[in-house]
Amino acid sequence: MKKIALFLILSFITYQFSFSQITFQRRYTIGGLFDLFSSAIQTSDQGYLMTGTDIGLGSYSIDIVKTDTAGTVEWSKEYHSGSWLLPYSDAYNVSKLIQTSDGGYILCGQRESDFFLLKIDVNGNVSWAKNYNKADEDNLYSVKQTSDGGYIAVGSTRLSSNDSLDAYILKVDASGNYQWGATWKNNLVNSDDVLYDVEEDPGNGYIAVGYLSEVYNSGNDTTHDVLILKTDLSGNLTFGKALGEDGDSEDGNGIIKDGNDYYVTGYTEKNAIGTDAFFLKMDNSATVNFVRTYNYGLTDIGNKIFKQTNGNYALFGTDPFSFNVFMLNLNSTGTFLSGYEYSDNSSFPIAIDGQQTADGGFMIGTMAGNYDYYLIKTNSTGSSKCHETGLSLSTTTLSLPSTNCDNAYTIGGSGSSPTVDVDNFTLDTAIVECIEVPCDTPTISVNPTSATICDNENQTLTASSPTATTYSWNTGQGGSSITVSPNNTTTYTVTAYKGICPSHPASITVTVNASPNLSISGNTTICEGKYTTLTASGANNYSWSTGANTAAVTIFPTADSTFTVIGYNANCSDTLSQLVTVGENPNISITGNTTICLGQSTTLTASSNNGGNDFNWSSGDNSVSTTVSPSSTTTYWVTVTNTSTSCYDSTNIDVNVNQLPTISFAGDTSLCIGDSTIITASGGNTYSWNTGSSYDTINVSPSANTQYIVSVTDTATTCINSDTVNVYVHPLPTAIAFGDTTICENLPAPLNATGGSTYTWSPSGSLSDANIANPTATPTTTTTYYVTVTNIYNCPDIDSVTVNINQAPQFTLSSDSTNCYNDANGIANINISQSQNYTYLWNTGDTILSMSNLSAGSYSITVTDTIGCFAIDSINVYQPYLLTDSAIVSNISCYGDTNGQIMLSINGGT
Repeated sequence: MKKIALFLILSFITYQFSFSQITFQRRYTIGGLFDLFSSAIQTSDQGYLMTGTDIGLGSYSIDIVKTDTAGTVEWSKEYHSGSWLLPYSDAYNVSKLIQTSDGGYILCGQRESDFFLLKIDVNGNVSWAKNYNKADEDNLYSVKQTSDGGYIAVGSTRLSSNDSLDAYILKVDASGNYQWGATWKNNLVNSDDVLYDVEEDPGNGYIAVGYLSEVYNSGNDTTHDVLILKTDLSGNLTFGKALGEDGDSEDGNGIIKDGNDYYVTGYTEKNAIGTDAFFLKMDNSATVNFVRTYNYGLTDIGNKIFKQTNGNYALFGTDPFSFNVFMLNLNSTGTFLSGYEYSDNSSFPIAIDGQQTADGGFMIGTMAGNYDYYLIKTNSTGSSKCHETGLSLSTTTLSLPSTNCDNAYTIGGSGSSPTVDVDNFTLDTAIVECIEVPCDTPTISVNPTSATICDNENQTLTASSPTATTYSWNTGQGGSSITVSPNNTTTYTVTAYKGICPSHPASITVTVNASPNLSISGNTTICEGKYTTLTASGANNYSWSTGANTAAVTIFPTADSTFTVIGYNANCSDTLSQLVTVGENPNISITGNTTICLGQSTTLTASSNNGGNDFNWSSGDNSVSTTVSPSSTTTYWVTVTNTSTSCYDSTNIDVNVNQLPTISFAGDTSLCIGDSTIITASGGNTYSWNTGSSYDTINVSPSANTQYIVSVTDTATTCINSDTVNVYVHPLPTAIAFGDTTICENLPAPLNATGGSTYTWSPSGSLSDANIANPTATPTTTTTYYVTVTNIYNCPDIDSVTVNINQAPQFTLSSDSTNCYNDANGIANINISQSQNYTYLWNTGDTILSMSNLSAGSYSITVTDTIGCFAIDSINVYQPYLLTDSAIVSNISCYGDTNGQIMLSINGGT
């Protein structure tokens, strides 16, 4: 009896469940030139989200439409980018949309020929956008969230404009940062290779499916074959396999994991007039368990597969030839159970997406023939109540040979972050093809109606309804009340359910004011006597425990102290404290000789009695001591640091440098051999010579060059200096004098001297030049000439030469004048006191002692003795003056007088 009652209760519940589900078919006109549907999902609040690519005249964007459970639009947004002048110029192509674990969504596709991922929050606001560049043309077709919180995506890349498409797999972290990417390329033929879907093999890697353009069985098949790639978690290729037959094509479009098995759907031409959809089961090594095919229309394509809550599988597909989409209900062995086709030939199914809904029904998204978004909601049997036909299909088993294809596989890629703008828009129209909402729609309200909190605070939201029994929030939570802690201003939506009948969603926006995220910067460990500036950041206004109301506060603590700041952003506040530690400075002393003489050194040693253990001298030394040799009085600094506290102090000491005595010498230091000299030193008080003398003066007669050293002490400073004086001893010259030693009276005698560089002769009166080596002497008597010869060192030597004088002949001359003027009877005579053997020569040529019959004139004679000495003299022979007369006549004064006269004057004569 109890079993019968339980059966009746369950049957009633099932009946109510199946006949209380919302069903509808709706079309949404976006309003663009071409609105290409791509993907649709049911959201956590049991509404729906659709996306596609919007292509206009020179404009591109991504559209997202959010509806409630009955398909009524809640919001719609457009995502685009470009330049300031052309904000829609960047080309987009969106492929897939999924909901993520944080309640938001991620989309994949293409932006400006690059791989593209767009992450948005639950309200459609952009969280991040990423571009990933591999080659000339990149596109992603599917994305899944991975167990590490990141994402795995697959698609295709074109390495160059002349290349075909190559398969690509991309892994990013939770923030979209590039982790790795890999390209698979069929090197045997230049045709397309593409990956359409991917599934994680937790802990092992990833399995992706798509197609390649040649199977490897015989090498002559250039049709499509299913491509299966397995990688490890780092992107390294584990294996590659191709499934297919020569002469026909197969594509893999979707993959899911169920337990340890994987299920793949796609299409095959094998045994088909056009194409048939297939359902394939395999393990994680791509070993095929079975392949089932289904012939619904001419061009049947399996696009998506998923497991239902009842353990069966649902396969969504398209028949582009009939412009329909279909759903197949299959058991675990792939046997067809039931199915529907939808749209009555009015869809344009270039893409299809969908899933099982929370109420046990199904939702399907595709594109209508006029580029509307087409959303279908069915009950648990697959019926939407309009534009549909039930299907009755047979199941065929197929064999697809498997071939290894570990071909060219290369890891590489890069990422960047573009800016994407978001605009709200309103749909042109929303057309209801049919709808059934068999519910008593509950009313709902939310308390509070609005809320403002700080970002580190919680807010409790409470939904209430007089008839609802359950609630579903867009956060994924249930219950009438939830407590939220949003980081940003967020809109929360709740739907109330009476049984399975939903209310119209109610929303509340929680405005989040940023709480101060306080931090304090600045030096928090200082030394005594120092100050530090603490700077608070992360708030708009500040209040310090010192009384300051600025971000920065300068403090002079004398001991360890804690300083507290309160930061304010509007009504939000935060408090933060900072300990400032005050370290003790080293107490320094310096020891060492502080007075030295020039040239000496001294060692200075620093010490600290309170922990200083690092020393730094201004001399450059980094040890306790420094040895210095200053050339003048110098101040030396030492900085001592306690390395445990970094506290330091500096002190200095003067090293006085007394100058050495300045020694000077007086005395002749250049001697001729045999000379002596007196050397006198000065500049000090005491003296010590290397001769043994202790006086300031020494008398020395060196025979060779000699160095004398004296040490001089300044008794006032005790500084000692030494110096040397060199006494140079030079050789004497050898004087040699020579020349004519016997000459005639009144004749010159050439003299010469050698042996030196300067010459001085004496007596000098009869010399032509007494200061040359070869003067001419003209002595009047026999004379001895002395020459002093000096060398380059001014050392002298003396020699002499005697010039003997022979007397010239001695005589006198006399003459007799002529008797008359112009007579020739004059006489010239030589008068010699005694007879000599002389020779005579008059200027007339005569050689006699007396000449007569001379006319008036001057006559000279040369008298030469036997040794050649001679004398010359001359004498004049005179004549009377010429006899002349003159007469003075005086006439008579009168005629007949006798007073006339003649006066005669006679001159000359004798």
